Amino acid sequence: MRTVIAIAYTALLLLISCAQIVTPTGGPKDEIAPKVKAEYPPNTSVNFTTRSFEIAFDEYIQIQNPNDNVIISPPLRKNPTYTIKRKSLVVKWEEDLQPDATYIFNFGEAIRDNNEGNILNGYTYVFSTGAVLDSMELRGKLTDAITGEPVDGAMLMLYRNDVDSLPRTALPDYFGRTGKDGNFHIRNIPDLRYKAFALKDQNTNFRFDVPDERIGFIDTLVRPDPPVHQPMPDSTAISDSSAIGIDPPASPADSIKVQQPDTAALGMKGKKGTGPEPAFLNVKMFVEDDTTQFLQKSAAEQHGRFTFIYNRPVRSFRALLPASRTPAGKQWAIREFSTARDTITLWTTPAAPDTLDLILHADGRTDTVQMIMKERPTTGTTAKGGAGGKRSKGKATLFSLTMRTEPSGGKAPVPDQPLWLVWSHPVTDIDLSRIELREDSVPVNYQLTATDTALRRFGMNYPWKVGKKYTVQVSDSAATDLFGLRNDTMRIEFTGIDDTQLGSITLQVTDLKGQKVLELMDASKKVVATRIVSNNGEQHFAQLAPGQYAMVMVDDLNANGRWDSGRYAYHLQPEPIITLKSDIDVRANWQMELQWDASGTDMK
Repeated sequence: MRTVIAIAYTALLLLISCAQIVTPTGGPKDEIAPKVKAEYPPNTSVNFTTRSFEIAFDEYIQIQNPNDNVIISPPLRKNPTYTIKRKSLVVKWEEDLQPDATYIFNFGEAIRDNNEGNILNGYTYVFSTGAVLDSMELRGKLTDAITGEPVDGAMLMLYRNDVDSLPRTALPDYFGRTGKDGNFHIRNIPDLRYKAFALKDQNTNFRFDVPDERIGFIDTLVRPDPPVHQPMPDSTAISDSSAIGIDPPASPADSIKVQQPDTAALGMKGKKGTGPEPAFLNVKMFVEDDTTQFLQKSAAEQHGRFTFIYNRPVRSFRALLPASRTPAGKQWAIREFSTARDTITLWTTPAAPDTLDLILHADGRTDTVQMIMKERPTTGTTAKGGAGGKRSKGKATLFSLTMRTEPSGGKAPVPDQPLWLVWSHPVTDIDLSRIELREDSVPVNYQLTATDTALRRFGMNYPWKVGKKYTVQVSDSAATDLFGLRNDTMRIEFTGIDDTQLGSITLQVTDLKGQKVLELMDASKKVVATRIVSNNGEQHFAQLAPGQYAMVMVDDLNANGRWDSGRYAYHLQPEPIITLKSDIDVRANWQMELQWDASGTDMK
């Protein structure tokens, strides 16, 4: 008997020791979006009189940011409330709806399941307050007028009345919002002619009331199209009103009635087997160019540096201190313009006071600003240290004089062009004996020129030779800036190139009408050359680094040599910008020959 018990006990121990505790996996991950089981009133109802609707799902759901994600057209003046009751969503509102109007609630990505967050994409609930459910639709795309890139999250708004002030003062009658591809699709609208206006709404009030909001517009009234395929609600609804515990309609008055448009009256041609071909609106969006000069921003960026940003390029600029605060006989600031001339930097000298009560004059406009000088941080190399300089301990990188070159990254300048030395601060003194240029390790003479009024860009001129190895040695304390800072040692190396390592483009222009501005852009979309073209003939772009380029044309309608934005109040569209060719392959020692018939947009 004891033997039997011992054997049983041993077997039990073996079973226990072999057992492994494993956490239950719970089955495969749920990747299925919620499904609609029922809607009340039914989706696409007519003669809609309630101020709410309810949607039942096959699982528990959540709704995320409905005031941002749910698009209601025509828009309501106040946001509805969204309430989740078990597996149902109830949407309620307070205001009266428009009579004989079709309303669309597009939930976008707002509806998700409660566990995994699977999205029910693009579900729409549609109803009509009249006896007819409108079925017309309008499609199109919104793109940036300058870049040609699609505009995400913008709206194409439709108004029943042709009044110019409506985009500024009134809610649209219908609207559609773009996705990442810039496309919009407005469904279930009446067969009317509409005023169309595009808006990138910064303050989400459906009105163009912020000066720098991106806008676009169509010059004529637009008319929607019949759907290519009869629109159906984006739903898998089952007519099971018991699923949400509500009574079905008392009469058949809520049956679907769809407006049938007269396609002949639309003047549209049908495609065999598909019905009418829908129109497609292409709208260019832009920010209006405010002709009134004003100061957008002023900032004290660092010790001795103040920046003033204007809304448009500045032709003339003066910064004055009050007579009582102006240093007698001393220069207190150095002025620097950005390339676009819309940003001015003032570099102040030690003679400037710590508090600057500035009077700014820009193109006839006067602004008064008070700027507080930032405290001078720990410096790197100072002028007080003699030839070698004196290095202070601590955060030396906070305030130091540095230099970069153009071209950068060890690239050689093109033949007959200088290597640019660009300093981080205005330079008041340069010791040329401490800046050495070597050609194959042999010191050579060069010329250093400066045409920059801010004293930050200096051109090193030398007849660069192909295949030669060049070294620019900028020794410690070669330059002193207006703050008394001196540079650390820097070394730049590159190999000389000649025209055989560069390429060129020759463009033959024919049938030109009016003035155009041609821009050649490199792979990073940086403009490397600009030509104002007003006559037929050749345009030559020489000494180009090998790589991919694009040719862009601005239709310079007012012949001012630059691109001009639109102006809604005057019905002015932005000047057209067309990419003539985006895949120009420039090769070394090769001349690319292109032809452009300006009567079209294609380049060969």
